[in-house]
Amino acid sequence: MAQNFRRSTDPGFRKQLGEWYEKMFLHLLDQGYVYGSSLGSRAINGYGTRELFGSFLLMRDFLEEKGYRETVFRMGQWHFDLNASLNEQFYALPNADQFNINMRSMLICILMLPDAPEKAARLAAFSRFFSRNLGWETPGWMGGFKPDGMVFHHWGHYPSYIFGALSNAARICYFLSETPWAVAPEALQTLKKAVFAANIYCISDAALPLHGRVPFRPFTNAAVVFAARTLGKAGDGEMAALYRRIGGKRAARDRLFRDVKASPRPSGHWSFNYAAMGVHRFKNKAVTLKTFNHYVWAY
Repeated sequence: MAQNFRRSTDPGFRKQLGEWYEKMFLHLLDQGYVYGSSLGSRAINGYGTRELFGSFLLMRDFLEEKGYRETVFRMGQWHFDLNASLNEQFYALPNADQFNINMRSMLICILMLPDAPEKAARLAAFSRFFSRNLGWETPGWMGGFKPDGMVFHHWGHYPSYIFGALSNAARICYFLSETPWAVAPEALQTLKKAVFAANIYCISDAALPLHGRVPFRPFTNAAVVFAARTLGKAGDGEMAALYRRIGGKRAARDRLFRDVKASPRPSGHWSFNYAAMGVHRFKNKAVTLKTFNHYVWAY
């Protein structure tokens, strides 16, 4: 609805869409999407609100005209614990769900504020919060990014969540690039390490032992391609070269990357100890040896 509202040049159609959108928005407020609500599990509720907050950004002028932009900010302030980003004492632990579900919506909530010192301060706080969650190479079973490029969720390296986290983390890095609130360089390096690792263990799909509890869902390298392109757009040369190689015909036609030289195809053997996994690459093939032990759980 928000996309059609933005695209349409028909005043009557836009007026009708605006009326419908406002009714749906007020219904959400009535059902508990407000500051102070006890609406279910706020963390996982983000699955149902990813597109919702994207629509708020598209409808920001309409919402401001109706006097609702502060309401949207307050909604997000509560449901995504925005105030926790103001003080490191209350930072959430690194979590793939946070990157995959909440981070973009958190940023959109801040963008709903008027251009004033509070908005700048909250953007700075969000950048620090995001950089810490991305850049902290966490120990043991703790969720987050590991020194060998593995990413933990549910106490293990699990692409079902990780690939979404890589895509959305790359989006945030791109959104904040070339602004005063750019992601910390060390955090960007941690993300790149994870993207490079995913490029090693996923060619057209991740090996079956990595599929976890969803064995029939393909984990294609589309997320790796997207992350590489997005970080390349943000100005990272290594990611641009990776995209040029793995992006196929689309990358060859992509004007932004036309003059970029593709990175060489990986060849050799890699040990990813946090996943108890070895990957042998040759030509355009891979052999994956996935093992399990007291510290690495089986699916």
